[in-house]
Amino acid sequence: MKHIGDVIWFCESWTDRIVCGVISNIILGKGYEVEGNVYRFGDEKSFIGTCPVAFDNYWETEEEARFAITQRNKKRIEKYKSEIVTVQDLVNFPLINNFGSEEYTDYEAIQAYKERATELGFVLQEK
Repeated sequence: MKHIGDVIWFCESWTDRIVCGVISNIILGKGYEVEGNVYRFGDEKSFIGTCPVAFDNYWETEEEARFAITQRNKKRIEKYKSEIVTVQDLVNFPLINNFGSEEYTDYEAIQAYKERATELGFVLQEK
């Protein structure tokens, strides 16, 4: 268990950025309240304000966080791809997943869609 004042790394759910912050409070049974500090860590590594972080969603270092998030995203892509077996599945997939909803956009769903479309023989044109 971490303590108030410790620095942790986590993935912001609304931006998918891996950032760090300083634990300012412990939320019993749930996680930590973390304060960003862009002056100490820089704009690219931290955030402004406070953010709740679950006990199972933080890492000690940036490298550990990046590795864990990359592995999580690969699993999500594979799960999505397993849902797309036929052309009909491919047509329906973007209708049930968020492809263009700002902070709700599911980039792993988009990646899975593109990969499976290519595997099914479609030639995708990137803009």
